[in-house]
Amino acid sequence: MSDEQLSALKQSTRLVTLTVGAADLGLSRVLAACTPVPPTTACQTEIDKALALLAVPPGGESMLGGRLTGLYADVADAAPNALIVVTGYPLLFDHVQGDDLKTQINRATAALNLTIKTAVESARNSGVNIFYVDVTEEFAGHGIGCTD
Repeated sequence: MSDEQLSALKQSTRLVTLTVGAADLGLSRVLAACTPVPPTTACQTEIDKALALLAVPPGGESMLGGRLTGLYADVADAAPNALIVVTGYPLLFDHVQGDDLKTQINRATAALNLTIKTAVESARNSGVNIFYVDVTEEFAGHGIGCTD
C-alpha cells in the first residue's frame, strides 16, 4: 500500500478492504520466469525467493508477515474508526495433480494466505479492528484449467 493510499484514509473512514502480499513476493518476476515452456531454471529460483519471504523462523514471524502486521497497524492509525477486512488470494489453478509447477504455485498461494491470516491475527491481538476473509472456497472452480 502506497503512502498516497494511506493518506486517503481519514478518521471518518468506516471500512478498509485490502488484498496485499503477492507483489511483495515478486509475483511478476515469478510469472516472467515461469511462463516459458518449458520453464527456465530461473523459475525455481524466483519461486524459492518468494517462499523465503514466507519462511517462519523458530519462535518468530516471516519477513512478509512482519511487513503486513506493520501495514495493518499503519492502516489502523490512519483510519482508527474503520473495520479492516483483509482477503487472501484464490488458488490460480484448478484440478492440479502431482508436484508440477501449477501445484507449486497453488502451494505458495496457500502459504501466502496463511502468512496474511497470521499477520491479521497478530494485528487483531494488538487491538486492531481487523478480520481475515479466506476466498479460496468462493473461487474454487474458477481457476485456470477449470472446465466446469
